[in-house]
Amino acid sequence: TFLFTITLPLQAQFKNKREKAELSIENATDAFESLANMEEGESIPQALIAKAEGIVIFPEALKVAIGVGGQGGRGLALVRLEDGSWSNPYFVGMGEGNIGAQIGVQSADIVLLFRNKKNVMSLEKGDLALGGDVGIAAGPVGRNSSVSTDVGFDAEIYSYSKSKGLYAGISLEGTVLKANKKLNEEYYGREGKNMESVFRATNPYNENVSSLQQAIKKASL
Repeated sequence: TFLFTITLPLQAQFKNKREKAELSIENATDAFESLANMEEGESIPQALIAKAEGIVIFPEALKVAIGVGGQGGRGLALVRLEDGSWSNPYFVGMGEGNIGAQIGVQSADIVLLFRNKKNVMSLEKGDLALGGDVGIAAGPVGRNSSVSTDVGFDAEIYSYSKSKGLYAGISLEGTVLKANKKLNEEYYGREGKNMESVFRATNPYNENVSSLQQAIKKASL
């Protein structure tokens, strides 16, 4: 009886965190598709998505008040595999930092495109300070414009953000990204203890993950 009463809350907590993780993946898919398919002149260029080696997505992050820095959010990271496909997502967090306060912005969807996957992989060893450890810049826009085909990676990371359906242009200088190791272990089990194991898996973890991978692939074509 004693064992039953102590394990039941743990099971409920585990299920709840898995549900939160699944919701994060679903929201990340919606956020990415929304930013990749905004009106001409505001969306992410196809060519940049096709060249990126890593993507980090934060859906509904950055609760910002006037004159106050952001509170962060839960997101996920993917890297491009050797065959050109995208990995399973690894859960990451956004720590408090100098997220330039934006008047009227309560939350925003954020997509970060990484030129080099090694910067994403470095999260397993420690925090990654945007603008400090690695350069970041607001990304060029214009998905279908003629300039889109010629655009290149002039920064290590390009950032894109949207608030309430509008391009937000939020500054992320000084923001810190960190691995959410606990959530990865709870979601993936033993494989979640190692970022490379999550990324190395050749098959989508489930249908939600597959939908996210397909959304990124479609946006680069």
